[in-house]
Amino acid sequence: MNIKSINSILLSFFLITITACNNSDNIALQENQQESINTELETVNQPQRIIALTSLSADIIYQLNPEKLVGIPGSSLTRNDPRFADYPTVSEGNAPPDLEKIVALEPDLVIGAEGFSDQTLAKLEEVGIKTISTNVDNLESLTTLTQNIASIIGEDAQSLVDSYQNWIPAQVNSDTSVVVLVSRQPILAPNKNSWAGDLLNQFQFNNVVADLQGSSQFGGYVTLSPEKILETDPEIIILVDPGQQGIEEQMKTESFWGNLRAVKEDNVHVFDYYGLVNPGNTGKVEETINKLSALTKD
Repeated sequence: MNIKSINSILLSFFLITITACNNSDNIALQENQQESINTELETVNQPQRIIALTSLSADIIYQLNPEKLVGIPGSSLTRNDPRFADYPTVSEGNAPPDLEKIVALEPDLVIGAEGFSDQTLAKLEEVGIKTISTNVDNLESLTTLTQNIASIIGEDAQSLVDSYQNWIPAQVNSDTSVVVLVSRQPILAPNKNSWAGDLLNQFQFNNVVADLQGSSQFGGYVTLSPEKILETDPEIIILVDPGQQGIEEQMKTESFWGNLRAVKEDNVHVFDYYGLVNPGNTGKVEETINKLSALTKD
């Protein structure tokens, strides 16, 4: 199998993952959902048995009150987190949640993700189980999500929210040109309307594709031509971990990539998918922010 075929397979996997995982492992609250959430608050009286269908919501609930969490998604993040070792899982990987498992756990609230959990949540509503569907794309919405979950379950989110606010340094003025690549064949990068784009903006990086709009079905991402990358010639390239060791050195030997300033000057950095593209959990977000902060000091 040639490199182009491998890249095509990897891209297909990424696009599936960004649609499913970005929803299944990533919840956030949009402002236009506030009214409906407030309505839910009136009818849900401090739930005691909560199932989270995403790793992010599971993480938040655990930090607010682990005794109220009764079910979690079977994602890689929860499987590798010792905090969740004794919790039953209601889904595996990108597969839809198991309705029978959910109902058997007798939850009084299920928190899911818009676009991924829609059918599951609708069916649970039909049998009288309260649900909330949310969606995330920036740090502000992570704060809002945490505050609303805390209000719904009757817990105090202040210390957790305070920790978020401490992630970003008080004074940041990078203005360094950056592009984040989630794929190199084709070249796919997040604009300002994405989680990654918002993180770059928090540090005032000059995201060279921030204002570009694409026709892709994946909101917040644009497909770029090699000519566009050469034209912008970013000072820093951030790669979403492609699973290839020594990818930075390999790029130097490739005719197109080797011509870029960031490649020539060893300013190519590999980041984890979780934290940069998909929040995953608060620990991954903080880890990513720390890596971005380090880039402002280089």
